[in-house]
Order: sequence, then C-alpha cells, then structure tokens
Amino acid sequence: MTTGLPPAGLSPAESVVVTSLELDIVGVSERRNGWRYGSALELLLDVGRLFRPTPWHSGELQGDAGRCYIESVSRACAGDGLAYVEGLAWDGLKPRRHAWCGDAAGAAIDPTWRDPGTAYLGLPVDARTASDLMGHQGGPLLHDGMPLLGEWLRHGVPGELLVDCGRPVPRASAGPSR
Repeated sequence: MTTGLPPAGLSPAESVVVTSLELDIVGVSERRNGWRYGSALELLLDVGRLFRPTPWHSGELQGDAGRCYIESVSRACAGDGLAYVEGLAWDGLKPRRHAWCGDAAGAAIDPTWRDPGTAYLGLPVDARTASDLMGHQGGPLLHDGMPLLGEWLRHGVPGELLVDCGRPVPRASAGPSR
C-alpha cells in the first residue's frame, strides 16, 4: 500500500512513472496464493532500477524504431559493459514498454529513440543471459504470457541475472512497503 505521494529523490518525470505504476498496480495486480508478485509492474517497482536519460552522441548508429528489444540486446551484447534493460520509458505522453541499454553509471543508452525518454525504469539483466532467455522463449522478458515472466512473478528474479546499475526506486516514506 502506498500513501499516494511520490517518494523523495525522484525527478518530476520519474515521479510520474512511479505514481502511474503504483496506481496501475491497484487495478491489475492480483497476487495468486504464494506468488511473490501480482504483475510485472509490481516486480519493476520492487527490483527495477531507474536510469538517467542520455542524449545521443554524434556518430552513434540508431537502431530501427519499433525493434527496441532486439536492438538493445544486440547492442548490449556487442560489448562496452552494457546491461540489457527492459521495462518502461516515459516518452512525455505516457510510460511505454521499452528496452534500452544501461551502463555502470546509470545512464539509459537508448538505441531506438533519437530523442531520449524523460524517465526510464527497468530490470537490468546480463546481456548474454538476456539474449539466451529471449531466444529460448521467443520474445521479450517481461511481456504478459511469456513463460519466464510467470516464473519471476511466482518466485522472483534470480539475483545472478541482475546487473548492479541504475538506482533503486525509492520507497515511500510512510506506509507499508509495496
């Protein structure tokens, strides 16, 4: 349960994303008996990380719009110590399901949006592992109906898959935890 007030330490755009997710969770999260999470949104708020929007650098190759999952996992696997991150990015209109790369400093490196989103909240996963898991299940990690998401909702995300980058979502200062 939350207080309705965004926790301190969030940018205005991050506050919109976190508050939006908290409100959506009330409507969509129905935790099954014994499951850790009721929805991917609840999972993201618990173990997801916030990433700082980063502008494009001149000379960078832009991936194909609409192919954020494959472009992001490909870029992260190419090296540079990047994590594959899947979650939600706010484009100024609403939070959208999206994928990008995250670096050790917490920057969102978005290979498909020329203009970066204003807030990024996602699950940073080891790039090679993410590629293998996506290939095995035939799609993104956190989409409804994917077998892996069901396992993670039931048992949680195995800690060894996560990359320590970005920053945790601050908890509301009052009220029970999410």
